[in-house]
Amino acid sequence: MRIVSWKGVAAGALFVIGCSSGDASDPIGTASSPIIKGTASTSDQDAVVLLAMRRGTQLAGTCTGTLVAPNLVLTARHCVAETDRGALCSHTGRPVAGGAVGADFAASDIYVYTGIDGVRRAHDRNAANARGKLLVHENARTLCNADIAFMVLDRSIQGRIAPIRVKGAAREGELLTSVGWGLTEAGEMPDKRMQRARVQVLGVGPLALDEANNIGVGASEFVVAESICSGDSGGPAFSSKGAVVGVVSRGGGGGENPNNEAQNCIGRSVLNTYTHLSDKGALVTKAFAAAGAEPRTEGAPPGKGVGESCKSNLECSSDACIEGVCERRCDDGTTCAPGEVCTAVGDKQICAPEPTVEPASEDLEAEPAAAAPSRTVITETTGCSSAPGRAPAGAAFALALGAVALASMRRRRSRA
Repeated sequence: MRIVSWKGVAAGALFVIGCSSGDASDPIGTASSPIIKGTASTSDQDAVVLLAMRRGTQLAGTCTGTLVAPNLVLTARHCVAETDRGALCSHTGRPVAGGAVGADFAASDIYVYTGIDGVRRAHDRNAANARGKLLVHENARTLCNADIAFMVLDRSIQGRIAPIRVKGAAREGELLTSVGWGLTEAGEMPDKRMQRARVQVLGVGPLALDEANNIGVGASEFVVAESICSGDSGGPAFSSKGAVVGVVSRGGGGGENPNNEAQNCIGRSVLNTYTHLSDKGALVTKAFAAAGAEPRTEGAPPGKGVGESCKSNLECSSDACIEGVCERRCDDGTTCAPGEVCTAVGDKQICAPEPTVEPASEDLEAEPAAAAPSRTVITETTGCSSAPGRAPAGAAFALALGAVALASMRRRRSRA
């Protein structure tokens, strides 16, 4: 185990969790976990999705997640459960202060939005691409060394699927790319997904950061410098090969500014902690089994699109390789294009061209055409929320589900 001294780390750098929800008087929490000094994300990162937790009709907060199978999202444990607002942990993975985990949220209350601009639709649950069906985690009672969870979805999402790194942790000095919907350095939530490249891994657990106060990161964690903040919680750090190396857990340690919550995420003293998967084999196996899927591991392509050639289901984002071509699935409620019908092929249903009926010959009596297979059509209502504005000031980079309170931002914007 290495011992590294970072001045002031106990003062807050590792205490606040990636995002938080508020109390009953303010259902959206003051959170902090943005992409700091980032740039706009690209469609190559469309496996990164927005998670919006609702309590009844109220939007209670947001987090970031990653599609690792068509119906499986990887995120942080504190994004799917009641937790303390912060956590200080030791290098052994034990809590020093905070970090307690309570009851899980109902999976069905967590909605998933895809696309670079998914945050614009977060206020409309009818515009969600899917919602949770089942939460899978280690049942740990602390976030220390265990701030990671999977969520099985109620339907498959067709799009990019991210591979994961399951062999070997992050490497000290490795350059990663952070992606998410967190606050920017201006203290505002962007209306598009953001990224920051060349984020360097400063240390890999078990690592004692402040031996005198027994503060550090556990064997399933690693630390990076300035990069993320409120809203990025649960979001991925991608390797140069596009694999998820870890998910955002906690961080902070910057300055304080009552008018800019993101200030806690800015500066050379900032440390951010990620949880990685390299020693979570049992959890990975359990989650993918629950989803009925196989993981794509680092080095595997992110999944081919509909119409591209393939040799196995695993090569296709839709998990449907039919006669050497990736096909569009419709057994998840996807509406087929005009001229296509939902057709059973083996254990899957795909969108196939409507069968053509040959005209009857003049010499032969025309036989009735076979009935076309029934077509499954589910219409989704689309919607768009107002562009987010400035986030409220508050306890920067605190934990729990609502890294950035969209409702609070709307109130703030209306006063501008």
